[in-house]
Amino acid sequence: MKRLILVLDLLLASTAFGWAAEGHRIVGEIAWQELTPGAREKVTAFLAEDPRYKNFDDACNWADQIKSDRSWDWARPLHYTDIEGQPGEPVEDMKAYDQQRDCNERTDCPESVPSPTHRCVVEAIRYYEGVLADADTTDKDRLIALKFLAHFVGDLHQPLHAGYAHDEGGNDRRVSFFNQKTNLHVVWDSLIIRRKTSDWKQYATE
Repeated sequence: MKRLILVLDLLLASTAFGWAAEGHRIVGEIAWQELTPGAREKVTAFLAEDPRYKNFDDACNWADQIKSDRSWDWARPLHYTDIEGQPGEPVEDMKAYDQQRDCNERTDCPESVPSPTHRCVVEAIRYYEGVLADADTTDKDRLIALKFLAHFVGDLHQPLHAGYAHDEGGNDRRVSFFNQKTNLHVVWDSLIIRRKTSDWKQYATE
């Protein structure tokens, strides 16, 4: 499992895609191909606990799919980090993430599933790495951690998932992408990949 964490954290750090469903599948496929046989066996064993997902790349989209379930509303802030400014500070001058400034601490954590007290993607990755690596944690909770971690590492490397709060991570930046009127976040999330290819698995192989 440490191998999986390293692949997701290090291999994907050099990519610069947007991450809608296809992007997360690409993340999952690249990670899967880089896993050792032992790590693949362990991931497969975890996934067997959730019959909805036969392949790892399928499970990489789970964290987006549960957004329609209100019981998971607490997890919505885990997909991104808003870089907040101090009063009078030019937000564009901020160059680095600051936990105290940029990641809210919450006390309303659900008791039924593992959940970080700091609600942002940076701290969620750190937290779920720990859950996944803890052999004393139940397989059910480690599967949740695996699915969250696989998704959030992808989210973090979509540039606008770690963006400025004042423009809603690019959602308020109106743009035209090859004559399609949209916003900057959508361009990164999906339109770049979809313009590049219609075969995400072949793209991951390349």
